[in-house]
Amino acid sequence: MFKKFFSKEWIGAHLLAVGLFLPWAFIMVRQLVTVQSIGFWIKSAGVDSVVNFLCNILFYREHGQIQNWLAVIAIAAFVLLTIGIVRSYRTFAKGEQRAAYELVLVMAVAPMIIILALSLPPLRPMYVERYLLPSVIWFALLAGITFSRQYVDGARRLAIIGTLILAIAFGVGVVGVYMTGNFNRNTWEYESVKPVVAQIAQKDPALTPIIASTPWLYYSAAFYDSAQHPVYFMESSGDVKYGSYAMLRDSADHKIIDMPTFSRVHRTIWYIAVQHDDTVQSPQGKWRLLQTVVYPSVYPGSGTVHAYKLEYSGN
Repeated sequence: MFKKFFSKEWIGAHLLAVGLFLPWAFIMVRQLVTVQSIGFWIKSAGVDSVVNFLCNILFYREHGQIQNWLAVIAIAAFVLLTIGIVRSYRTFAKGEQRAAYELVLVMAVAPMIIILALSLPPLRPMYVERYLLPSVIWFALLAGITFSRQYVDGARRLAIIGTLILAIAFGVGVVGVYMTGNFNRNTWEYESVKPVVAQIAQKDPALTPIIASTPWLYYSAAFYDSAQHPVYFMESSGDVKYGSYAMLRDSADHKIIDMPTFSRVHRTIWYIAVQHDDTVQSPQGKWRLLQTVVYPSVYPGSGTVHAYKLEYSGN
């Protein structure tokens, strides 16, 4: 079994792939070491991590949102697919056909198991569903191959019902993507920078700078920088080692290094932050609240962008 699956051609192809990615691999290893040594925002993997990922594959929804008929569809889809996988594996002839089917099955399941294993103590969590996007493609291929094989083998009812159920689930997922919009399921926040900046421009025609509360929020807000409302961010305190900060670390463009000096020049600002509550936030110094813009939350308790128009009143 081992020699059949890990053939010379298989090993050679993967060595070539590793060689092509070798320049990037050093950067990946460095970032993994950084995350493992100083931590990151990724939550610990739990008993619901796998179930949640499977629900996202079907409906692009969290497992807690799969209720009523959606729950019935999800259970039916996975039961029928499991039956189809077992039956297809038995009917595929030993040799290249079965080996190819095993490869598709492994590519659909293995990334999820590997990332989950690498998220267990003493290692820090690494389980993020976007790291598993290749599994989504292989899952679709696995389902298509499985049900088409069952149709050819005579189990047409299983194949047709399974295909229809998956089509309904995927359709609900596609509609959900458009209805949800730019929602970050990992942080449970709606990144509504664009509509908030548009409201700022409508409510405040004067030249007023916008300050993003974090460098990462600045990445989103920088696209909407204008002469009327230039966008800035404050230099992070300490040595931020995350690779996502690299583009800002060595650049002074739109970076506020001395907030008191900036405040004396720009006595009125808009300060934007992603929040899960309505607590007023402000940069360093004393500020008086003039106006607030809040984009509606997508889900109860989810975070969204808050914008505060503030007037500087001293240190």
